[in-house]
Amino acid sequence: MRSLPPARKAFVITKPMPLYRAVGRRWSSVYVDAALQPAAPDRAAHRLAEPVYVRIEAQPGDQLQDRVGGPILVSGDGSWFPVRLAEPRARDAATAFSHAELAGDDDRLAMDELVAEGYLEEAKPRRLHGGVSRTSLPLVEDGHPLIVDAQAYEKIEQP
Repeated sequence: MRSLPPARKAFVITKPMPLYRAVGRRWSSVYVDAALQPAAPDRAAHRLAEPVYVRIEAQPGDQLQDRVGGPILVSGDGSWFPVRLAEPRARDAATAFSHAELAGDDDRLAMDELVAEGYLEEAKPRRLHGGVSRTSLPLVEDGHPLIVDAQAYEKIEQP
């Protein structure tokens, strides 16, 4: 376990709001050849994976911290996990290797909108308890939806 670098900004959540938490991985529709160029499935050396997310609801009093690597949701006791603010998009061939950067841009834009709409108020970052877990997310069956609800999340094999 490692610790995270300091938060760039922190916000207290003032109204319930949806967020997305990665809970698994699925195979994407993107295939690449040995040179990491888009390829047809029958000529591909690799198939790229992407996270599967569960839609959750952050509650007033929770804290959102903007950190290197993306936002995290922090509870009152300091427990935390990474989240997405913007609705996740499936990986495609055009953005296969810039997908994470585009997701970060989407999250920063969403954060600005949430501040403007009064869902987030700037605050002092809470102290975190626990380090960064390097446990990989379970691989789900082919064709699994990108975003699931709480009931479908229960069916994903937990590590």
